[in-house]
Amino acid sequence: MKAESGPPIVIGIIVLATIAAGIWSVGGPATGKQEKRDKARMSDVRNLSGHVICLAYANDKVLPDALPSEQDTIADCAPAPRMADPFTQAPYVYEKISDTAYRICAGFEHPELIAYPNQMDVDAGCMNYQYKR
Repeated sequence: MKAESGPPIVIGIIVLATIAAGIWSVGGPATGKQEKRDKARMSDVRNLSGHVICLAYANDKVLPDALPSEQDTIADCAPAPRMADPFTQAPYVYEKISDTAYRICAGFEHPELIAYPNQMDVDAGCMNYQYKR
């Protein structure tokens, strides 16, 4: 009878090890929540970038030096996108780099996982954009 209990125990250990390895490789539920928050932040950054382009077109195709407050947004570019992280309330940062370049920064939890590696400054958590007049 004891010889028959060996294979099910081995299979059970293999199944548990496989599950543990899967959770370890993807980071588990906490990492999933962080990635979901980062997706929301990235959506906000994309919306802000679109808003910047709208502001530029409304201003003779010149990038703004700073973003207007949500209350001061230009009618042609209304409604203003969310200007702060919905999870931390930290404001997103817009920086005009040149007449044709700007960046928008957010407090990403895993910037290395953002799907735009050529535009992302991982160390700063900033997306870099080029404006074509």
